Amino acid sequence: MINSLGKVSYFTKQGEFIKELKTGTVSDFYPIDDSFIGTNEIIEGKTTFQTLNIYDGKVFSAPGSDMIINVMDGNGKLLYTLNHPYEKFNVTESYKQTTLDFFKTDPRWRMNFQLIKTMGRFPEKFHAVRYFQVDESGIYVQTYGEKEGKSEFYRFDLKGKFIAKVYIPFIDDIGNIIDRRIPNFN
Repeated sequence: MINSLGKVSYFTKQGEFIKELKTGTVSDFYPIDDSFIGTNEIIEGKTTFQTLNIYDGKVFSAPGSDMIINVMDGNGKLLYTLNHPYEKFNVTESYKQTTLDFFKTDPRWRMNFQLIKTMGRFPEKFHAVRYFQVDESGIYVQTYGEKEGKSEFYRFDLKGKFIAKVYIPFIDDIGNIIDRRIPNFN
């Protein structure tokens, strides 16, 4: 398998071409059963994002801006969908400025600052799912909600049944969540 810009090419172990699939840029590959899953960024409206987890041979993916998590088998067949009502928060001017300040000063990004500032666009509202993690005890979804310095988390069982909403301390290190702050270039 070879990952190229806009396509993935499959070859046998002997190097013979099998097939080619047109995709977005595939950024990461994860093993699942006897094969791999490639992830890429998804663009919805003017927002680019990626949220994916693999647990117990299943792929958990948050494909949009709402609190929806699709659960698929290792072949990509949809098994079920977690769909929970959620009112999204507005992207604030303070958040935009903090993000731009990061790109302006971080050594990894400052050479691209003018491009990001000129062409980047922020969505009107944050996505419902900021991050999520799956383990044997359930699905844990972090949103952009905050209260008293704590981050909002939703907990679901592995079938998607809502269990609880809690606020817990969480340090928002912009350098560790840079992929969620990059504005889309549409």
